Parts: sequence; structure tokens; C-alpha cells
Amino acid sequence: MSERYEPKSDFLKNFDFETVPLSGHEFGEANLRRLIALSNDEDSSNRDWATFFLATSEVVNEAVAEALLQRLTDIHGETRSEAVLGLAKRRHPRILNFLVEYLAGDNIGLMELEAAGSMADERLLPVLEELYSTWDSEPANDEHVETIKRAIAACRDGDAEKHGFLVLSANPS
Repeated sequence: MSERYEPKSDFLKNFDFETVPLSGHEFGEANLRRLIALSNDEDSSNRDWATFFLATSEVVNEAVAEALLQRLTDIHGETRSEAVLGLAKRRHPRILNFLVEYLAGDNIGLMELEAAGSMADERLLPVLEELYSTWDSEPANDEHVETIKRAIAACRDGDAEKHGFLVLSANPS
């Protein structure tokens, strides 16, 4: 049996969105600051989990965006992917060029395709259409192909939510 992947930080191990506030009062703000600090931790599991919690939170502000932007160059691929998706759901303008370059690369995951759909930006169409033409003939990529098709539709009509993608805000303030 494989070992469970979890962070070393007790704070992250016990983190629960339903019971741990990230805003609204000083306690929530302190929790958010702690998550942001852990997203820059030496330990890759702490960075990964903290980035995941930041990316999936509904907090949209510049501090969260900056923390996610810092993780775009993380050595841990899953952490980078979480950051990409978190920024795209917030439609942060600095993610677009990174996403175009990433989607033109060789190691494209489902989170990056979800990010493209959340952005719903027509400038992503050329790279998504190229991916679709390459992957459509490979049955092993069915989930990826379906996500690419939805992302293309979202980018064409500019409506991420209509195609099942999450959007938190047009841009952090």
C-alpha cells in the first residue's frame, strides 16, 4: 500500500475550508498570511498543499495572486499547475502569456487545459486548436480532448462558466 501524500506542516494537515476562515477578521487574515508563507516553504509538500489551498480558495486579492505567481517557476510540477489554475480562475492578466507558452510545450496536464477554459480568451485559440488536432486521434487522451474541446468553445464565445469552467473574478484588485 502506498504512503499518503500529505504536507509536513500540521497547519496544512488540519486545514479545512469549512472551519478555517481566510478572511473576514484578524484570525482569517492571519490564516491567509500563514498559507501564503507556507506556499514559499522550503519543503515541497508544504508549498504544494499551501498553493493548492490558495488556488482553490475564493479569496481574490493581490497577495494571493502574487503568491501564486511566485509558484509558476516552482520545481514541483503539481505546484506549478495549481498556481496556473488558481491564477486563471481569477483571470489574472499575467497568466495569459505563461499559459500560451506552457500549452505549446510537451508536458500538458489537465489543470492547464482547465486554466485555458477558465481564461476563455481568444488568444488561446491557436494553441488549443493545435493541441486538439494533435490529440484528437489518441484515445488515451479522451479526458484531455474533451477538456480541450470545452476550452476552445469557451475561448470562442468568451464564456467560461457556460462550458463548465470556474471563474472567481475578472481581475484581482
